[in-house]
Amino acid sequence: MRSMQAAAAASSPTRTTCAPSSKACYAFLAEGDTLVVPSLDRYGRCLKGLVTVVAELRERGVGFTSLHENLDTTTPGGRPARAPRRTTTSTTCFPQHSELGLTFYPVGSQAGQEATARALAPHKLAGELTPREFTFRIHQRHGHELPLTERLAELDDEYDILEYGDRTVDQVDAEVMAEARRLAAHPAVPAEPTDLPS
Repeated sequence: MRSMQAAAAASSPTRTTCAPSSKACYAFLAEGDTLVVPSLDRYGRCLKGLVTVVAELRERGVGFTSLHENLDTTTPGGRPARAPRRTTTSTTCFPQHSELGLTFYPVGSQAGQEATARALAPHKLAGELTPREFTFRIHQRHGHELPLTERLAELDDEYDILEYGDRTVDQVDAEVMAEARRLAAHPAVPAEPTDLPS
């Protein structure tokens, strides 16, 4: 496998098209080669253009590595840099998510919101968040709209009115801990499809 170092000045900061030296570099690269750049910000100024170039290289069987960002498209961990494909529902899906054991949730989906809430629960249980911080984050992100976290949103409201009620901070904290344990005990959220048939 050949590797070719791209010059830091291969792309002009004010241009989105390839510089002549970049074009020559692309013409030189063959299947099995890896293009190595010092940093993404020195190589391309536009994310869309960079993703397009990396996708074109990948189609040609050429790898792409950025030294500063430790990005290598020849490994499963580096593949998210390749161009996404569109499904019939206009949801962008990255096919490599399944290779990494990840689940893709469409923006705003209930399953995605539940996964976010469940991911926060272990941080509470590890002591990284106070009960009040945990309920505040859940309430701020999901409000009273998500059935899974409705009780946590109510508990966040209770913190605001503790001085007027008959409950103590310790009682509310204990209930928050129980809710965090409940969320952490069932981390698996039914996965939504990551790719719909066209």
